[in-house]
Amino acid sequence: MELLTRCWDKEEEARPSMQEVVQDLNNIAEGWKSNAVSGRTPEEVHTSLQA
Repeated sequence: MELLTRCWDKEEEARPSMQEVVQDLNNIAEGWKSNAVSGRTPEEVHTSLQA
């Protein structure tokens, strides 16, 4: 996940600000909501993200 690698990869760039983290989490939450509405399971979403 991009969010996690960004937090831990301190040598590449500074840690993201709290606002950036919150924005990323909001984007993830929106994605989960739209996937729930479309009736896809978390497993299906995970596989489609890796494709």
